[in-house]
Amino acid sequence: MTENMPAVIGLPIALELSGLMTAVLALAVPSTVPRDELDAFIVRHGFVPRGRTARVHASRTRWAVKPDGRLVFTFNAEEEEARFEMPNEPEIQAWATFAIGGGGTAGVMILPEMDAPTAAAVALRTAMGGGEYWLLSAALAT
Repeated sequence: MTENMPAVIGLPIALELSGLMTAVLALAVPSTVPRDELDAFIVRHGFVPRGRTARVHASRTRWAVKPDGRLVFTFNAEEEEARFEMPNEPEIQAWATFAIGGGGTAGVMILPEMDAPTAAAVALRTAMGGGEYWLLSAALAT
């Protein structure tokens, strides 16, 4: 479920970022989403382009596991709050456990024009010369 953000398909994965395995929520954006809508979201929430390091202290994005097991990411900005939610499923709980065990910081990756996200497709996109993506860090809500 999304609120106040472009349509996305969420895929919780782990990627090597800055030399460490990191919990990452890959948000694949279908090619039907207008680019200006996506760009506005990227700018509003401080995503950085491929090749730059996303810093958690610079981000206002938080994530939490709700009592019913849902995984919720909240993107806070001056103008409005956006939310992305994933249901309580074993893979989601395993990802959250990995993220918490790694200190609670998770990456959030925007992958434009990705209609059929898989872990392999995300890995190819993030490989050297693989294409565009945007990243930010999200802290575990306390």
